[in-house]
Amino acid sequence: MEEYHLSNDQLQVRFIRQGACLTYLGKDYNYLLRYHNLSDYQTNDLYLSTIVGRNAGRTSPCYYVDHLGKQVALDANEGSDVHLHGGHQSMKLALWDLVELTPTEAKLSLTDQASECYAPMTFTLTYRLEGNRLITTIEGYADEPTVVNLTNHAFFNLNESKADPITNHWLRLAPAQLQLFNQSGVATGELDAMLTSPYKVYNCTQPTRIESMMKAENPMAERTGGGLDFAYLFQENTDMEPKVELFSADHQRGIRIFSNQESCVIYTMNQTNGEIINDGIQAEPYAGITFEMQRLPNYLHHFDTDVPRLESDYLYQVTYEII
Repeated sequence: MEEYHLSNDQLQVRFIRQGACLTYLGKDYNYLLRYHNLSDYQTNDLYLSTIVGRNAGRTSPCYYVDHLGKQVALDANEGSDVHLHGGHQSMKLALWDLVELTPTEAKLSLTDQASECYAPMTFTLTYRLEGNRLITTIEGYADEPTVVNLTNHAFFNLNESKADPITNHWLRLAPAQLQLFNQSGVATGELDAMLTSPYKVYNCTQPTRIESMMKAENPMAERTGGGLDFAYLFQENTDMEPKVELFSADHQRGIRIFSNQESCVIYTMNQTNGEIINDGIQAEPYAGITFEMQRLPNYLHHFDTDVPRLESDYLYQVTYEII
């Protein structure tokens, strides 16, 4: 399995074609979790830095209504009635074609037609370096309106040693509402402003230490076992200001995330199975944190947005700014 390289005087990026996974982001230090052995990306049980789709997040009940008004069944791959990250034909292991490679930019393409649940769609993915920024753009086209909701599942750990958990990191989010979910982790369509208990602890408009968020006592915390696995709906959907800022405990490393996506699912790798990651370290719970910029989870059943529910033209943009 070959790694491809991008670099300028401020940033280095490496990626592979399998899942279009990022394997390195930084200059002299890797901000990302990665597998120690590239062969582990062939299964990628942790979803490390892969492009997830066709429909990121959890959808339940397992169906949607297509553009002709027909009910289309979705396969359940988590429990009996949850369609997670695109089901059994998820894009996470898709082999992207490398179309163009320069020192600072890569273009990849993929026609996703593996799933019977969704109409075929062709995607062009661009990784581009500009100064201390990695700009990720995905453009999609289909012959008919269909489901499309992709995300990059990059996990970050800014500690000197990746053996140390991210609970000591500082997190700040743009103003947002918290999306509530049920015991299956499925969004109910209810939103909470996080102004009072029990969800005020998840309000991160000011820098918040992640471990303090994990000490909450509420129904959603009980389901996640103390870790984070929550969706935020941003009040303003602009990519001009960072939606996420993450800093190491000593503030010596940081990352800002800009995106045109309306929502972000934050997940702290609450479960692991002994996977071997950076420098031969065994992955433990809370080894990393991911910010899944995407559409509002379960939007196919709780649709209240200016963005069309089904799309034939698609644009996804996420920028990672290294500090």
